[in-house]
Amino acid sequence: MKDYQKKYNQAVSAYLLEDYELAEKITRALLKRISNDALLYILSGNIYEALRDFEKAAREYKKAIGISPDNPEAYNNLGVTYKNTGDFSKSEIAFKQAMALAPERADLSYNYANMLKKQGDLKAAETTAQVNPFCAGARGELFRGSLTFLSSCSGSGPIAALPSSEVNYAQVPQQSSPHYGDSVDC
Repeated sequence: MKDYQKKYNQAVSAYLLEDYELAEKITRALLKRISNDALLYILSGNIYEALRDFEKAAREYKKAIGISPDNPEAYNNLGVTYKNTGDFSKSEIAFKQAMALAPERADLSYNYANMLKKQGDLKAAETTAQVNPFCAGARGELFRGSLTFLSSCSGSGPIAALPSSEVNYAQVPQQSSPHYGDSVDC
């Protein structure tokens, strides 16, 4: 499809601008033409999660996994969706698979720790947040409804959780999750 990239970018833009209905419409149209694109299913899952339709979000992430079983983002997002529905056992399985596929990604450890925190296991959450062999300076603090990563990696101050390979400091409320393509690389 010659206009695929343009349409995909429009869908992502609509999603980022929180026009989820438009993003869903564009993504659905793309999926009718191209049904074997894991990134489209991940985007579709992200849209449904933003719309709080967790059942559809999980279905879309599972389709992405079926197409691309080595994609840590699909497992991570599935883990967040299960966390949001309170299915912590499925969430844990999905997060562990994501972390096994991409152990260098601190955001996966963050999301897993956030799930442990929501489950009520603060000790395991803090331990998980502190352990990241690829970013030895990172440490997590789980208090007052947030998990803050403080890193000795390059960076000069606090920033919001953004999709960037330069994220070094992130403070995100418990309800939020930096799971839409975010990474914390040191």
